[in-house]
Amino acid sequence: LDRIRNRLPESVESARLPVGIVIPVYNRARRLPDTLSGVITQARPPTRLVVVDDGSTDGSADAAQQWLEDAAPPFEWVVVRARHRHAAAARNTGLERVQDLDYVTFLDSDDCWPDDFLARACALLEAATKAVAVSVDRAVDGPDSRHINPDLSGLPADPELWMVKHDAGLASCTLFSRQAVEAAGKWAEGMEAGEDFTLFSSVARLGTWLHATGKPVRFNRRVAGARGQQGNLSRSLPTKHWNWADLAQRLLEETDDSDAARKERLQQAVAQRWVSAGNHLLRKRFFGLASKAYRRAMVLGQASPGVRARAAVSGLLRPLGKRAPEYERAG
Repeated sequence: LDRIRNRLPESVESARLPVGIVIPVYNRARRLPDTLSGVITQARPPTRLVVVDDGSTDGSADAAQQWLEDAAPPFEWVVVRARHRHAAAARNTGLERVQDLDYVTFLDSDDCWPDDFLARACALLEAATKAVAVSVDRAVDGPDSRHINPDLSGLPADPELWMVKHDAGLASCTLFSRQAVEAAGKWAEGMEAGEDFTLFSSVARLGTWLHATGKPVRFNRRVAGARGQQGNLSRSLPTKHWNWADLAQRLLEETDDSDAARKERLQQAVAQRWVSAGNHLLRKRFFGLASKAYRRAMVLGQASPGVRARAAVSGLLRPLGKRAPEYERAG
């Protein structure tokens, strides 16, 4: 902590940014201090930090409280102890505590910011009156690094299309207009996966989404499990890729035909999402659902010989596979 205190900005009051930070936590007592260190060493500190403990059973709330008391950061902070309702509800709880601030960011409890994240992002948002969000590049540590695009420079051109083609795991590396998040409907509670895509696609329709060059945000996808801490729940769901593809399909169906070229690009991206869902389900031995995913891709134009073959094989293997009753009626 002494090393961290030596890095704190000298003129705190004048340096504070009109930013609220929300960190949802569930069973991350040993991992959380690394994330909090990245918050309190920001070159321009926030006005307020809200840590929302989502009913942890490992003492995460007590660990956060003690760590922040010892660190004595130069901004307002609070640890909220809530019952277990999952991350979306925890983020909405935190959002309620920053209603008086212009900007909000939702930092996952296993990710870490570079020390200039808030200063860079806030400067861009303050300079662009129509902007609703600004994202910084990602540096992903762990098995997800093979599948996650770290370069977000292409995001502003078409945020919704970019998220369909890549992913919507942008919370930890994005600063939002608080009003835009609320206008978009806040975080959708009760979803098994895809609540980030649901919110961020709505935010993107309200204004400009910016990209900030410079040092990336570190996304840690390895340490939690290695330390015996809670991993990401949506990534553990066998049907997560089906859920994400289904959300992308709904976006496609809601998109009008005024820009035929864009809709064609979106259709191609959604088709590829269904292929990815089919591949994942096939590996997990959900053969019936995999066959349905491949067929949806074929309807959208992704009908290569390989996709056709996998659709046929997975259909034949259906009696031998695992069942997903809640999805069995999917067309």
